[in-house]
Amino acid sequence: MFWILTVAASLALLALALFVIGHNMAPEYGGRVERSIAAPPEAVFAALRDVEAGPHGGSMCRAVRIEDPDAELLAWTEDLGSSKVHARTLESEAPRVLVREMRDSIVALTARWEFSLEPEGAGTRLVLVHRGRVDDGTWHSPLFRLLIKGLGLADRGARQYLDSVAERAAG
Repeated sequence: MFWILTVAASLALLALALFVIGHNMAPEYGGRVERSIAAPPEAVFAALRDVEAGPHGGSMCRAVRIEDPDAELLAWTEDLGSSKVHARTLESEAPRVLVREMRDSIVALTARWEFSLEPEGAGTRLVLVHRGRVDDGTWHSPLFRLLIKGLGLADRGARQYLDSVAERAAG
């Protein structure tokens, strides 16, 4: 019984320490990732615009609901199960620039993704500059800060997203 209580107390202290560390981190995060893609900028841009085939939530996304499929500046919601991410396109200059903004429905998390596409030989150089904030709001916020900033999940997720774009664009 003593060992069980010791392990439980240790886990509780670890959880509290992680929460405090995340709470004391600045809310802003950001980064830059790049990817060479063996497809022309037009194909890469088309893959970026196809949010149903390639949602920002990746494999966590259960469904995508586009508000107006014919709109030049798409807006949509990604159902992640326990939360929803609302996304909208702020700027679209095919096939060179795409800027998107996202916000979570549960965690006070907002993000801005700025894509730039440049021809690179027969392919494309895709650059993603991402910035965001995880403000206080729910008990989740400090833990999300710790995951996104402390463990680098924002850059990792951005790289995975560019990999999925490359796969779809190269077809």
